Amino acid sequence: MILSLFDKIDGLAHWIDRRVFVLGEESPRTFIHDRIDKFLCWLDWRFLFCADDIPHDIMVCWARIKRIFDYVPILWHDFDFNGDIGMFKLMKKKLERLEPELVHFVSAERSRKRIRICITLLDRIINDTYEIDFHDKHEKKWGEIKMRSEPCKDSPGYSQLFLDRKNVRTPEDEKKAGRELLKGVKLAYQKKQRDINYVFNTLSKHLQSWWD
Repeated sequence: MILSLFDKIDGLAHWIDRRVFVLGEESPRTFIHDRIDKFLCWLDWRFLFCADDIPHDIMVCWARIKRIFDYVPILWHDFDFNGDIGMFKLMKKKLERLEPELVHFVSAERSRKRIRICITLLDRIINDTYEIDFHDKHEKKWGEIKMRSEPCKDSPGYSQLFLDRKNVRTPEDEKKAGRELLKGVKLAYQKKQRDINYVFNTLSKHLQSWWD
């Protein structure tokens, strides 16, 4: 019966995908998710007052269905060719669900603190705002970057990208602005990589002790 239910849900998901792709309709995921979430909360409230009368297997199955539904918004927007952001979002969701469950052992609070730090860093990695401060300062100094492309004279079929800035007036300015831009991009990459390394190092050291 459960497998049949999942088959029907999968069929509904394919129908929605076809409607969005073929007809160009706005995805109803948010609408559906909100309504189902309210329905699940209502069922939770009902179960709260009759849990003693419900068989254990049904309660376990219900918990699993809710857990799957909690991951749906992430999986809905994920693509197989996207190897980093989707993975980081799944990690963040798992840690968000795990953190409040760690309460019954001696070092629980310390473990929860480490998890909260990882969640904060994963949120920063997902939002990817490492270049914002530098980018604003760079444009304030050199002007807004405007990109244009021109066909390559020596390579037919290819184009060359140019970055134009209002305050870049000489070849020396162009070189200096370019060096500063590359330096800022490199620094932003290093900051992001530092956060990624911290998260994975923390998981490597402590993940096997994060259970309750």
